Amino acid sequence: MRTLTKETCQILKFNQKNALLFEVLYRLLTGPLYLFLLNKGLKWSLKMAGYSYLTAGNFGYFLLKPGTILMILLIGIVGVLFLALETGCLLTLFQGAAYFRKLRVGEIFLGGLSKLSDEVKKKNWKLGLLILADYGISNLYLIYRVLTHVKPLNFVMSELMRQNAGRLAVCAAVVLILLAVVPGLYTFHACMIEQKNFRDGYRRSRRLLKGHLANTVVLLGGYYAGLILLLHVIYIFCILVAAVGMSLFTDNRLALAILPAVGDRIELVLIFLASMGLALGNFAALSVQYYQYSNRLSREPRWDFSYPSRKIVPRTDPGRGSGCGGSAQPLLSLQPCEKWFRHYRRYPDGDSDYRAPWQL
Repeated sequence: MRTLTKETCQILKFNQKNALLFEVLYRLLTGPLYLFLLNKGLKWSLKMAGYSYLTAGNFGYFLLKPGTILMILLIGIVGVLFLALETGCLLTLFQGAAYFRKLRVGEIFLGGLSKLSDEVKKKNWKLGLLILADYGISNLYLIYRVLTHVKPLNFVMSELMRQNAGRLAVCAAVVLILLAVVPGLYTFHACMIEQKNFRDGYRRSRRLLKGHLANTVVLLGGYYAGLILLLHVIYIFCILVAAVGMSLFTDNRLALAILPAVGDRIELVLIFLASMGLALGNFAALSVQYYQYSNRLSREPRWDFSYPSRKIVPRTDPGRGSGCGGSAQPLLSLQPCEKWFRHYRRYPDGDSDYRAPWQL
């Protein structure tokens, strides 16, 4: 378990600048756009249902309206596409890191777009639902905190959690989603990297997880819990700093009136940063486990994530155009270059046996 944690830190640090830059840009582009669509869709569905606001009493009837069902389907499809694209991009990022490749932001995005396109062509729609469920479980607490700031959903959530039946329904839903998500944690890699369909990818994931369930759950659960604890510590620190600053430069009564609004803004910013950390950490950990468990299943040596100090990875062949055989597609998917990547891993320091990809 300690070795897996160390290797997860290694794969995160290898290309951390491009990873952080990609996540910030992707979230800043897709996050506001999705919230805008969600807000417009909610207002439209309320208007179509004939309601001016939501309450615990009319929430069930609101969900059964045709306009609401249509809005949920459209918003859900857009959300799944955004999440599937991000999943493909992060798998491309860490797949490259596993082979000592520091992919740039554009290459990460194009690689994810290529993976998403392949899944759409294969009609792997179940993979999209699994991605949605995985993001929902890993960001469950953050989603709850965001909903407490969104009107009128904050009122509906508070009313739902006050009732015993509501709390029981939420717990039952979480348990059912966990039972579906945990066995399929490596389905994303099996489908997007090994090009399997959903059924075969899910079976592959279950085989990889066999004998490692406890370690995997403890590692991922500990990571989520640690990040949430860190989020609270930073939030309390920021609130204390804001309170001291406002008490020094403004009237105390004015400071007490402004502090709740400032606290809300600080929490939303921290939730945004925590969601990026969860996505990067989640797929970094899953990628390390995927490679190690795959090697163990095939009785091969452990995958080596101890990166060499000197990287010799030619991006292009002057006589053949793009690297790894002359076309852009292998550079994005990485799978066709695996023969050279494995050769490069054996000769990372450019010794006499080193050969470029076009020489193999």
